[in-house]
Amino acid sequence: MSAFDHVLRVAAPRITLSHLTTLFAPEPAVLGSGVHPLAVVDASAQLEAGTFIGPFCTVGAGSRVGAGTMLISHVAVGADVTIGENGIFHPGVRIGDGCRLGSRMIVHGNAVIGADGFGFATADADVVATAKASGKAVGNQGALLRIASLGNVEIGDDVEIGAGSCIDRATFATTRIGNGTKIDNLVQIGHNVTIGNDCRICGCVALSGSVVVGDRTVVGGNTGIADRVEIGEDVLIMASSSVGSRVPSRAVYGGTPAVPRDRALEQVMNISRLRFLFRDVKRLKERMASLEGENISEGDGEDRQA
Repeated sequence: MSAFDHVLRVAAPRITLSHLTTLFAPEPAVLGSGVHPLAVVDASAQLEAGTFIGPFCTVGAGSRVGAGTMLISHVAVGADVTIGENGIFHPGVRIGDGCRLGSRMIVHGNAVIGADGFGFATADADVVATAKASGKAVGNQGALLRIASLGNVEIGDDVEIGAGSCIDRATFATTRIGNGTKIDNLVQIGHNVTIGNDCRICGCVALSGSVVVGDRTVVGGNTGIADRVEIGEDVLIMASSSVGSRVPSRAVYGGTPAVPRDRALEQVMNISRLRFLFRDVKRLKERMASLEGENISEGDGEDRQA
């Protein structure tokens, strides 16, 4: 009898794998219960039943940590922060003042929620705006004036945020992440961004300021989305894309700049066919030259195209 005589077949392997790995996943290793002696919790903070505040964690004034939530170690929670129930915050997480976080969140090491947005004004001419309008970089923008971030970040329930990811607070209102959304490692989410429910944002994605992403959208790794772009619902953005304009719902886009999938694949195929085009053009030039009694100098054709 071999090891393959008994096989369990399932219709949806990844769903089954999700259930099985959840059963065997170990609980986070924590040191004791309650508030660790090396933690600093402001007297006005509210810690609900079953919370664990690990060593070198800080909880600021007026903040509330929901029942069953664990701050494992070296987690910094600012002032007036609300964290829901049964969350897990791994070492090194930073949560800025005034942020609102839902229940059952998992936030991995060194993620930053609620840092200031990247907002600056120019004292003189705006070189970037001029370049966008005219295609020319002219003038001198002068000193940069910082625009303060006065808003906050609100995150729904059942959200997971990967290691080293950053979610910036809004300038005036709120940067929002919907329920059930999963954010991979090393993702940058700019100020004023709104991400819907049950989205997947893969590693090394960068969302510029004021981007809107609809529900259930998947953004492939190493993709950049320009500021104020709107992405519809149920969209798939292919990896390493550059999105500079609106993407309609239920579309698959890819490439630089991002276009519908069929066009993106066509562009790739056309590029791969260019060497044959160069070869055919060279042969045509040689034929024309022979008909006209001329000579083609060495270096024409394929060599010139290089």
